[in-house]
Amino acid sequence: MKYRILLVSEIPPVPAEKYGSGGLMSTYMLLNYLRNYFDIHILTNMSVYDTSSFNLKEFKLHNVKVQKIPKVGFINNLIEINRFRNELSILLESIRPDIIMSNTHLISSCVDVASRHNIKSVVWIRSYENFYLSEELKYMKSKYKKIDFIIKKVLFRNKDYRAIRKASFVLVNSIYMKNVVDKEFGVHSEVVYPPISCDSYLTIKPSDVKVVGFLKPEVKKGIDIVIEIARRMPNIEFLCYGEKPVNYEKISSELNNLHFVGWINDHKKIFSSIRILIVPSIWEEPFGRVVIEALASGVLPIVSNRGGLPEAVGDKLLIVGDNWNIDAWVKKIQLYLENGDAFEKAIRVGKEHIKKFSIENQGKNMKIYLENVCS
Repeated sequence: MKYRILLVSEIPPVPAEKYGSGGLMSTYMLLNYLRNYFDIHILTNMSVYDTSSFNLKEFKLHNVKVQKIPKVGFINNLIEINRFRNELSILLESIRPDIIMSNTHLISSCVDVASRHNIKSVVWIRSYENFYLSEELKYMKSKYKKIDFIIKKVLFRNKDYRAIRKASFVLVNSIYMKNVVDKEFGVHSEVVYPPISCDSYLTIKPSDVKVVGFLKPEVKKGIDIVIEIARRMPNIEFLCYGEKPVNYEKISSELNNLHFVGWINDHKKIFSSIRILIVPSIWEEPFGRVVIEALASGVLPIVSNRGGLPEAVGDKLLIVGDNWNIDAWVKKIQLYLENGDAFEKAIRVGKEHIKKFSIENQGKNMKIYLENVCS
């Protein structure tokens, strides 16, 4: 008989990034792999997405209807936590999972319910949401968001910390995050990287034109660094994908080679339009799924030495040690745009490196961890 896994998630996993985030797609891929070995149930709010455009028939779904209040983050969190807690308790009257797995702001209620029913709990940490880091405040433009964050920290931080320490097992998405989580919460976590299906990127043909791409033009992602690089490389076209900054028109008027495209949900379309992807993040990225997607697509990523980005890219030659060393960024970009042999060699090395992130490897790792928790 298969062990039964119940994932409690505020948002359902999605089979492709055009339907949701890369994290949700990673969840789908891992669960789709695990369903061959486990009986997978998902307790989630199916109304978050229009799921008529795809199906989740591979899993046993249990819907939670949540009525949210627009623009009131911490109240919505309270609503969701209580609603999911109640629905989870009701669901356990009809099914008994071997593991209850949860993430984000639902972990405290899920670990608590699992403990009361003598069920193993797994907490999945792939971002800083449960840390409530004060550093995040400096990246928030809205006063409302800052107040909301502070209230969330007061309401949820201690509960989340207790839940993570109480959980039967903690999963993270990079060695960097493992080190941070283990130190912060005093636990022993294990790594399952966001998986990728390299075959699905084989049809992508990166641009032969000298075009550099950048995702999410935000301060913490390094937009100010990108502006300085573009200023130093006036003959190279830079395409910025994501929500346009409020001053994008002023920037574009000063730099004719820097274009704000807006957001495109399908990364494959982005990768077919660029040759190099720069990731000059100034904050500590938990991992960097976009980096391995770029390499799988034949696009060369150049990254900052922050958080999990070095793990994602693998090749030290593609890492810029000092974020604000604009000369270093310019030299690396010029090298790989001008030297075809260097570019192709880096792509070959990169494609060999990303084999470790295959769904077969990461799915197998997660299977072993979950089987050990169940046994």
